[in-house]
Amino acid sequence: MQLNSLDDWMGFSIENKKDIKIIFLFLFLSCIFFWKVVVYPNKMIFDGYFSDVIDFHSSLQYLISKTWTDHRELPLWNPNLFMGPPFVGEAESSLFYPLNLLYLVFPSDLVFGYMFLLDVFLIGVFSYFFMRITGADRFGSFITGIIFIKPLIKNIV
Repeated sequence: MQLNSLDDWMGFSIENKKDIKIIFLFLFLSCIFFWKVVVYPNKMIFDGYFSDVIDFHSSLQYLISKTWTDHRELPLWNPNLFMGPPFVGEAESSLFYPLNLLYLVFPSDLVFGYMFLLDVFLIGVFSYFFMRITGADRFGSFITGIIFIKPLIKNIV
């Protein structure tokens, strides 16, 4: 069997208006779930249960942003923690996560909340398209996307 186009491989076309509507529905749901981030973009919204995000991850993202704006290079180690453990090799720093490029362009406190919104949106959309590729119908794929992001929403918001 020869595949002539991406549509043949995927089994459906993203140009279908129903798929585009579902993408916008995932975006709308992400904005509803993270309404505080949308309404108050310059504030860190998380508290209580999720305080490790503020304490640890926000300082790592700030280090990436600050090192890039001051020296135009990525940080190799974290000078603020003990004797300066490696920053590049630490998985928690997520230095090579593609969406972290936003921290190099925008202020870290502005991007921090939007990263959660963007991650949840992309997780929902990609799980929807994964299910579409495997042959599920639109409704089942949409429900899969919702089920996949539900624990994230419960733990973050």
